[in-house]
Amino acid sequence: MRRHFSFLPLAALALAFFGAATLSAQPTCTGINRITWPTVNPIWDFCWTRPASTMQPDGEGIRITEVFYKGRKVWKDGGIPVLNVKYAPGGCGGGGLCYRDWFDQEKAFTCAPVPSTGYCTATTTAVSTVCNHPNTDAGTFSGVAVVDKGTSIKLTSQAQAGWYRYIATWEFFADGRIHPGMDITAVQNSCVAFTHRHHAYWRFDFDLDGNTNNFAESVGQSVSTRIATERTWTDKTNERSQWRFGRVGSSTRAYVARDSKDGFADGDTFGKIDGAVLAYKSNELHDSSSGCDINIAPFVTTESVNNTDLVLWVHSEVDHVGEPGGVAADCSMFGPTIKIRTAAIPADFNGDATSDVKLYQNGTWVSYPVP
Repeated sequence: MRRHFSFLPLAALALAFFGAATLSAQPTCTGINRITWPTVNPIWDFCWTRPASTMQPDGEGIRITEVFYKGRKVWKDGGIPVLNVKYAPGGCGGGGLCYRDWFDQEKAFTCAPVPSTGYCTATTTAVSTVCNHPNTDAGTFSGVAVVDKGTSIKLTSQAQAGWYRYIATWEFFADGRIHPGMDITAVQNSCVAFTHRHHAYWRFDFDLDGNTNNFAESVGQSVSTRIATERTWTDKTNERSQWRFGRVGSSTRAYVARDSKDGFADGDTFGKIDGAVLAYKSNELHDSSSGCDINIAPFVTTESVNNTDLVLWVHSEVDHVGEPGGVAADCSMFGPTIKIRTAAIPADFNGDATSDVKLYQNGTWVSYPVP
């Protein structure tokens, strides 16, 4: 019996092949470092790396890699490669009144059970960090707690840099939202008596549908603008940047929005930027600063960011008002919100045909129309 073949144009054959490969692909990690959630009909499938094993020179907190949403790869990796703090005049930090902190020195916290080294499920003893018992350390578990909350899966780890305690979290929701978060607090130390500002810079490398030919748009005031070349953003008091990443010929979209709690870099020569869209370079995984403050200025050129491999840097900052005696009990969670959508209406996350994308404009959150 003869076999009958249908001949497709070469481009269509290539698209069919690579599209199928993308949808059937999966993360390469194994064991505890791979999360497939929920167990039945998985929505998320990705890899995690504990802070102690993340990229040098300063670590990244919890590093998330090879993220698949509903079977489609949406990004390559994400973490916080730059973490620093700036003091007000009279404070600590030497002549520069600042420190470049590190995010790979894990600090024990409370969580049980621990099925494997560096991995806890919190099914018998809930996660408890310094935020739960201000000013003091407690617990014996070091690594990453992976907690199934029913409606989300949340990862938590605690690190230290001197007297500071940095609690990194990633939470993945069934509706396509991802919230990379961070709490910053401290144990007792005289430096905490001085007002200071913490800065964290997330770096996200998107590969929508497992492809690197992505585009980026700056979203605001009911319009979206395609970004042509590498650039940075600086927000003001009543503004927060938002970006949309996509791929030509695909409905897959990733939205990233800075939160109103995340501060802004306007007028801050130390904070410098609130966002940057760059073309991927293997030698730009960290910044190029020789001091405390971030320096990605050398990375920002006139290179095209249209239909190429894209990287987004996002800044968050929080102020800690000095406390007499140096006891800091403040835990202020901050971080951007990411939304992944693969259906035909990429801004509609709950299926009601209206936009779920919100913009922070003039001090309030407003809806952004469905594109």
